[in-house]
Amino acid sequence: NVGSTKTLFAVTGTVTGDGTVLSGAWVSLNGTPTGATNTVFLGAQTASNGTFTISVPPGSYRLRADKPGYKSPAETAVTVTDAVVSAGTIALVATTQTITGTISITDIGAVSNAFVDATDGAGGYAVAQTNAAGAYSLGVANGTWTIRAHSSGYEGGPLPVTVNSNNPS
Repeated sequence: NVGSTKTLFAVTGTVTGDGTVLSGAWVSLNGTPTGATNTVFLGAQTASNGTFTISVPPGSYRLRADKPGYKSPAETAVTVTDAVVSAGTIALVATTQTITGTISITDIGAVSNAFVDATDGAGGYAVAQTNAAGAYSLGVANGTWTIRAHSSGYEGGPLPVTVNSNNPS
């Protein structure tokens, strides 16, 4: 129950990847409703036509879209007052380079279903989820990326990785 009795308004938009609509991308809004002190995190997946709708109470939010295999742009600010807000098109870029690895915990082993994210420090994001063996693959571009892993009760990172023509170091 976000914002209890407050009226909700839709934030709408479309997510594309290299100019083509993307289904199954994750779009999130993170921020504070007007008059509240707690931060809320809400999201939705894009439909087959790349569109999304997330209903939130009035407030100030940061909007982001992610999909494995794509570099996401910097978050954008969204202010919701008393009407539907169109966020327009969020353009992701397909990647050809990868950072791969395995998430494990000492004395426990591989961590399945952990979330792994990376940021390039210039507003770009990449996301992935580990498989049953704890392995992940992040689609990235050249540059230095900071990787973090998140699982129930555990946080890992930051780990800096430099990618230069698909040669991570």
